[in-house]
Amino acid sequence: MKAFKLDIIIENQNMSKVTYLLGAGASAGQLDNSQNRLRGLPTIKDFGKECIRCMNWIEGQTQDHTIRTRLHSEMNWLLNKCKEYPTIDTYARILFATQQWQEYERLKRVLSMFMTLLQIQYPRDLRYDGWIASLVDDYGAFPANMNILTWNYDAQFELAYSSYWPNKSTEELWSYMSVLNKSRIVAGVKHDGFSVTKLNGTAFHHIDDAQLLDILLGIGKSMWESYLPAMYLDPPASNITNELSYVWEVGRGPKNFNELLKQRVQDTEVLVVIGYSFPYVNRSMDKFIFSSMPKLSKIYNQNGEAEVMDDLIRGRLGVKPIGSAPIDIIHITNTSQFCIPNELD
Repeated sequence: MKAFKLDIIIENQNMSKVTYLLGAGASAGQLDNSQNRLRGLPTIKDFGKECIRCMNWIEGQTQDHTIRTRLHSEMNWLLNKCKEYPTIDTYARILFATQQWQEYERLKRVLSMFMTLLQIQYPRDLRYDGWIASLVDDYGAFPANMNILTWNYDAQFELAYSSYWPNKSTEELWSYMSVLNKSRIVAGVKHDGFSVTKLNGTAFHHIDDAQLLDILLGIGKSMWESYLPAMYLDPPASNITNELSYVWEVGRGPKNFNELLKQRVQDTEVLVVIGYSFPYVNRSMDKFIFSSMPKLSKIYNQNGEAEVMDDLIRGRLGVKPIGSAPIDIIHITNTSQFCIPNELD
C-alpha cells in the first residue's frame, strides 16, 4: 500500500496544478421551499436574517440571564450594522481604514461568535463531503497537484474533513492540511504539495491551548457556553486571541504571508472558482493572486450567475503579456455539487 501511495503522488506531480478559490457561495448549503435554512451558512447578504434567528435560538440554549442578555445585545448590534452597510465586510473595512480599533475588534469578536453559533445550529454543507470523498485517497490525503485558497472564515471544510480524522484537534487537522492561516503559524505546515490557505483567517477564538472550533468538531461541544463570558469581556482577557484576520491586516501570522501564498500558487495552470463574486473590497488580493499564476490557462467559474461575471474576472486578470495564450473561462451554473475538473481525474 505504501508503494501504491507513492505511485499516486508521483503521478499527480506530472499533472496540471489545480487551485481552488472558494467564496461564500461554497458554504451556502441548502434552503427549504420557504427559504428557511436547512444546511450550511448564509451568504453575507442574509446575515441580518440569521442574527434574528440566533437571538431566538439563544433563548432555549442558556439559562444564564447575563450571558443571554449580552448575546442578545451583541447580535442586535450586528443586525443593525448589517442594515446600515452594503455588507458587514464593508463596515469592517471602514473601521480598519479609519483606525477605529476598539469597534473593529468588537466587530470581529461578534462575527466569530455569530459564525460559531450558526455552525452549532445548522448541519454543514454536504457538498464539502461529496467533494472530499471524490478526491482523497485511501489515506485521506488530497492530490499533491491541488491546493485551496478560501476567502471564507467559516469551518465547513474542517467539519467535513474531520470525518477522516476523528477526535483530532483543529491544530492537528490544520497540520494535516498544511493550512496557512492569516492569524497564526501552524506547526508542520509544508508549502509544496496539497495545501489550504485561509485569506481571512478563521472565525473563532483561541483560548490558551484550547480552541473554540474544537467545540464544533465534537470535542466538548456541550461546554460551548463556558467560553462565552470570557469572549465578551471588554477588553477581552489577554489569553484570548480572535482567529479572524481580514486580508488587509498586516503583521498577523507569518510576516511573509504573501510570499508563501505566491509560492503555493505559482505553478497553477487551472483555477476552479466556487461561489465567489469577486467583491471590489477584495480586488487588491485578487489581482495579486492572479499575477502570481503566470502559467494559468483555464478557469472554471462555478456560480449560479457565472456568465455575468466574465468581465469581472477578466478585469482581475489584468492585461496578459503580448504573445501569451488567452485564458479560457468555462462557466458552470449548476451548483448542486462542487466542480472537479478533468485535470484532477
